[in-house]
Amino acid sequence: MTVIMGTLTVTGQQKIQEYISGYVTHPLYIAWGMCTTGNTAAETDTSLVKELGRGVATTSATGNPLTVSISKTILSSYEILEVGIFNEAAGGSMIYRGLLSQNGALAKSRWINAGDILQVSIVLDFANGAF
Repeated sequence: MTVIMGTLTVTGQQKIQEYISGYVTHPLYIAWGMCTTGNTAAETDTSLVKELGRGVATTSATGNPLTVSISKTILSSYEILEVGIFNEAAGGSMIYRGLLSQNGALAKSRWINAGDILQVSIVLDFANGAF
């Protein structure tokens, strides 16, 4: 199982409550990309290092947690290491940035081939501080 080590950005912290209360009217987007393995997700991040794709996310809230998910068929083969949640289909503000991880501690990239289905689910649980 791949775990994503991530961080809620400053912009995300400021905007996320409005998304929880009215998530249906505020579409979110998940982007994916590649960066160096030594990179870390920080609250001051404003974009992915090298964005390779982006798609509209499915968003749901049950009580406090907000789950942002995407299932997308990949058209080209490449390596990914980072994912982000954005509030626009292009550009926009990055709300969350995470790095793929094998054991929850070390960043680890994954190779995806054309035709593979990329599935990402990010649960933002404010009550438990888990992102």
